[in-house]
Amino acid sequence: MVGGKEKITFLLLFLISLSAFAGGDSVRISRRQHIKEAFYIDYGVKGGFNSSMFLIDNFRVNGTTIEEMQNNYKIGYNVALFTRFNLDRHFIQLTPEFSIINSEITFDKKASQHPDVVPDFATIETHLKTFNVHLLYGYNLIDAKPYGLSIFAGPTLKYIWRDKSRIEYLNFSDAMNETINPFCVNIELGVSVKISYLFLDFAYEIGLSNISRSINEGSVANTEITLDRRNNVLSFSCGFTF
Repeated sequence: MVGGKEKITFLLLFLISLSAFAGGDSVRISRRQHIKEAFYIDYGVKGGFNSSMFLIDNFRVNGTTIEEMQNNYKIGYNVALFTRFNLDRHFIQLTPEFSIINSEITFDKKASQHPDVVPDFATIETHLKTFNVHLLYGYNLIDAKPYGLSIFAGPTLKYIWRDKSRIEYLNFSDAMNETINPFCVNIELGVSVKISYLFLDFAYEIGLSNISRSINEGSVANTEITLDRRNNVLSFSCGFTF
C-alpha cells in the first residue's frame, strides 16, 4: 500500500504539473491576444509629384556611341490607393498607382569632341502614362502616436499604357517611332513621416528593366539607332489613412 507521505508527494507533484500546464496555456493565450491586438489594417490614399531620369546603358546613332547627354528633369504626377497590413512595428503595403512620367534627353548626334566640329543637337522627349503596383516591406523606426517615422523597400511592377504614351524625336531627319516594352520592374526605397492620419512619403525607384524594345524610321526598321534605357524615379507624395 502507498503510505501517507507518498500520497501527499504524488498530490503535490500533480498540482505542480497542472499549474505549469495552466500557466503555459495562459502564456499562449496571452501571446495570441497580443498578436491579435498588434495586428491591424490601414487603408489610405495619396498623391504627389515625381521627377524622372533615364539611365542610358547603350546609345548609338548612325554608328556613333553617345556617351555625353543631358537629362532635363520634368515634373510628373502620381495618385494611389494603398492597403497596409501592420504587425507591431512591421508592415506590408500593397499600393496600386497611376502615374504620369515626363523626361527629356538632349545630346549631340555627332558626339563631337573636336572644337572645330559643329555639334548637331537632338532631343528625345518622353511622356509615359503607367499603372504601377508597389509591394513594400516597412519598419516603423518611431511609433509614438500621433507621430511616426518609417522606412520601406520593395519591388514595383509597371505597366506602360502605350496607347496614351508618346515619345518625340526632335531634330531628326526622319520621323522616328520607338516601341516600348509594356512591362518593367523597379526597386523602390523610401522613408515616410506620419502625423496622426496624415503622412509624407519620399521614395526613389531604381529601374531594372530596359523600356525600349525597338526604334523604327517610319515603317522601315532602323538598325542604326540603339537605345537601351532604364527609368529611375524620385517621388514625393502626401496622403492620409482612413
